[in-house]
Amino acid sequence: MLGRVELRPLTPSDAQIVLELRRRNRRHFLTGEPLHDDSWYTLGAQREALRHLEEERRAGTREQFGIFDGGELAGYISLSQIFRGAFQSCFLGYAIDRDHTGRGLATRAVAEAVEYAWRIGLHRVQANVATTNAASRRVVEKNRFRYEGTALRYLHIGGRWTDHDMFAKTVEEA
Repeated sequence: MLGRVELRPLTPSDAQIVLELRRRNRRHFLTGEPLHDDSWYTLGAQREALRHLEEERRAGTREQFGIFDGGELAGYISLSQIFRGAFQSCFLGYAIDRDHTGRGLATRAVAEAVEYAWRIGLHRVQANVATTNAASRRVVEKNRFRYEGTALRYLHIGGRWTDHDMFAKTVEEA
């Protein structure tokens, strides 16, 4: 059986290790992120992004955790666009360092993030996966997310509009 990964909230004090992760994976992360210009890959930009993340966390609209493997930052996972009221839902996003792929880290991190979503009272977690990203599709399938359909030209990822398969899981399916 696979062991646990450590999920820890990222803060502005993590800016240097987040910058190193992003620089190392600039091309690799384009399977799930928009293009960023060179200014994104600076310590100041990462520190500011993490400050903004703290504001979203305080507002209750987003949680982002570093995925740590043996103490090393190996990726990140987010519960974003957290909606309350009648919806009680969020979107799930994650990325794993290219040197840490294929070891089950994303699968374990998703399981822990979904459990966290249930603990904070959410009812639904949705994950949208680029149709070309077979590895991410396997992660949500292993976590028993249900396929809900395909959204054409859904997100501008890696410099182009990409189709995404939509998956979701509700607390009743936990």
